[in-house]
Amino acid sequence: MKTILVAGLSLLLTSCAGVQVEHSKCDIAPDRFAKYLLLPFRDPSYKNLEFPGVGARFTRSFASQCSLNGLNVVEISNEDFSSAKDIDMIQALAYAEQNGFDYLITGHVTRWIDRPTEWSGKRDFAGLEV
Repeated sequence: MKTILVAGLSLLLTSCAGVQVEHSKCDIAPDRFAKYLLLPFRDPSYKNLEFPGVGARFTRSFASQCSLNGLNVVEISNEDFSSAKDIDMIQALAYAEQNGFDYLITGHVTRWIDRPTEWSGKRDFAGLEV
């Protein structure tokens, strides 16, 4: 199974989320003919306080932007793969292989800038490690 580290995407996304990439550790060009499995980004936490739903929101935005750029990205979220818990990578790799995916994308929200009290329509932003 092929693996990939997808980073370096500087995106302004639709809905109420945005992704701001500060730096890239990898310059791998995406394979536009491949099938990508996108697992939920892990919800952020701060001082043992979880922020539920944040990872899922940014996962959807990431998937949307990838699709707009011509990538065949399939997002999965179920009780086995959820933004509320760590991903079991052995289980994820087995799932990806069984379902014919070429690449597996996962990550977590490293920094979340929330604007819940602003009614100006500004988007939330997050730092993602993919």
